[in-house]
Amino acid sequence: MILGNSKSNDGYFYIDAGTTVTLTTKLTSNQTALDMGYYYNGSYTECGWSNSGPSWGKYTYTCTMTISKAGYYKFFISNNTANTLSFTGTSVAF
Repeated sequence: MILGNSKSNDGYFYIDAGTTVTLTTKLTSNQTALDMGYYYNGSYTECGWSNSGPSWGKYTYTCTMTISKAGYYKFFISNNTANTLSFTGTSVAF
């Protein structure tokens, strides 16, 4: 899943260097083979995530990263299993 800015023509977020970005998603099942991170200048970069839950039947995965170069970014969540994932909410905050 690629997360972009629906309000821009190219779908990217412009983010200044030094900005802390938090990518959060909620799933209905506990997963261990999940990748999260950002897409910048043609490359994908993963960040470490933490998991909390369950709470009300949902597991929350959070990835926090600091942007080192100002530019245009998208964010991703990747399922590395054969399981079907059910997302109940995803956000990018900075």
